[in-house]
Amino acid sequence: MTATGYDRIAVEPLTVTIGAEVLGVDLGAVDGDAFDEIDRALLRHKVLFFRDQCNLSIDGHIALGRRFGDLMMPKVISADSAHPELYVLETTSDFAPMTDCWHVDSTYLAEPAKVSVLRARVVPEVGGDTLWADMEQAYDDLPESTKEQLEGVRTVNSVSKLSEFGVSADAIRAAEPDVPPVEHPLIRTHPDTGRRCVFINRQTIVGLAGFDGGVLQEQAMITSLLALAETPEYQCRFRWSPDAVAIWDNRCTQHYAVADYFPAYRRMERVTVRGTRPF
Repeated sequence: MTATGYDRIAVEPLTVTIGAEVLGVDLGAVDGDAFDEIDRALLRHKVLFFRDQCNLSIDGHIALGRRFGDLMMPKVISADSAHPELYVLETTSDFAPMTDCWHVDSTYLAEPAKVSVLRARVVPEVGGDTLWADMEQAYDDLPESTKEQLEGVRTVNSVSKLSEFGVSADAIRAAEPDVPPVEHPLIRTHPDTGRRCVFINRQTIVGLAGFDGGVLQEQAMITSLLALAETPEYQCRFRWSPDAVAIWDNRCTQHYAVADYFPAYRRMERVTVRGTRPF
């Protein structure tokens, strides 16, 4: 089924609430009207997929990201030497990034990511899919009593937690002076749509602030909220192909890179758009 309401793009939803493939678009040559429709589709579907973007150069990739806002520079992930805005996510026979868990990008920052634009350069013959979870629908489905309990609660996030997920100690030590622990609202409001979501990241959370309960209750709540992304009804899944591009909204989703292809080689390139302070 193709979604209606677009003149310049064709949008085919993957599920009712999250994910859509966009057809008939060359991301290296998108005019203003087509970009506006892409932006609108992103707010509706939360993650968009574009295949066969072989005409998108690295400079074009960076320029596309900038259309969504200011770009972030990698702090704890390798960057391309000639393009410092470009995150390089590379799996080799002796190294695999530990992104095979549900997470959100850059929540150790006071202004975490708004949008990510990820391009597949080299993909394995089989495996290596990525999944996204709709954390707005997860919030909507919470019992009203739980929503009331979580109102005003904040997550405490630290870059040091990334050591548990394969980030080197040297990279973390280099980043720590610029990124002290930061608190974010556990239930955040999307600045463009007004919808609310569960905003939590297992890669950076070290506790809760403002939670009415003891240590055991706090840990139980964190565990239960982290598990929400594992619900299949909140998910969409994308099988990568060379030069496929995914654009997703970090403000209302989590994602999971499936590590079922090691030791095959995989290279992905990403630009990330800076967001604003969550509220």
